Parts: sequence; C-alpha cells; structure tokens
Amino acid sequence: VASSPFTVVGDGNTISPTEAPVPQFDLAMRTNKVSYSDNENIDISFTNPFPTNYDWVGIYSAEETVQKYAIISDNWQLSKFACGTQDCEDDVDEGVVTFPSANLDAGIYRAYLLFGGVYSVLTRSEEFTVGTVSSLPSYLPSSLPSSLPSSLPSSLPSSLPSSLPSTLPSSLPS
Repeated sequence: VASSPFTVVGDGNTISPTEAPVPQFDLAMRTNKVSYSDNENIDISFTNPFPTNYDWVGIYSAEETVQKYAIISDNWQLSKFACGTQDCEDDVDEGVVTFPSANLDAGIYRAYLLFGGVYSVLTRSEEFTVGTVSSLPSYLPSSLPSSLPSSLPSSLPSSLPSSLPSTLPSSLPS
C-alpha cells in the first residue's frame, strides 16, 4: 500500500497532514446589540453558505435547549424566513432579519438560523436581553433588611477552650 505525506480533501485540494484544515465556508449569526428596550428593532444578521428558500430565523428563550442531531423545539417566540418575510422564493445566503422587541416579553433570548422549514439548527446568536431582566435568582429575597444592628458586641470572650473533646457521643438525643 502506497502512502503519501498529503491528505486529499473533498474538494480535491490537498493539505499537509500537520496543517489544520481551514473551514471552506462561514456560517454565522449575530444581533446588532446585546440589550434592547421594550420598543426597539432587533436586527439579526446571518451568513449561510448553503441556503434554501425555506431557511428561517427564530427567536427562542435562552433557556431553550438544542436536542440530539441539532433539533430544537417549536417553542419559538418570533420567526421569519431568511428573506425577511413569511414567504420566500429565493435562497438567501446573507442578510438581516428585523424583529420588533415590543413583541417579546422582558427576558433573555437567542436567535437561531434554522434549515429548510424544519427545526434543524444551523447556527445561533449569543444571548441578548429585551426589557429589564432581574439578575437575581428567584430563590433570593426581593428586598434587603431596612436597617442594620445599631452596635456590635462590646466584648469578646476572654478565652477559647484549650482542647476539643476526645470522643463524640455515640448517639444523638431524641
């Protein structure tokens, strides 16, 4: 069997076995801002080197998870085909799709570029926020105490125990 110091890749070009392959296309998605007020346009730009006329952009809650085989649920909040309308005749390999933030509740979201009219994820944006989002987890109190103690203890114990007990009780009191 003959061997070669080069590897033939799918497009017929060759690369050295130690050279890292360079992606042949740029698949990308980003929003124009990371935070939006309640009444702004959300501009989502994308690049898709292998478009179909049914590719679409969906805005999902940032908590939405992508399942096995890059499938996402149908729980989108807003959606448009990649051409920017609800009906496309041409493939769009790059563009900007605009959504009104007023149509979203306050929250944290991501935009997804989805393939061919189904829920197959091609790429997604970073997280962005709409409106005022509380950063405190729900289990924390919603307010802090209104006052602090007026004074600290006036004295501390004069000494600490010199040793700890050598044995622990065998059972706890009931």
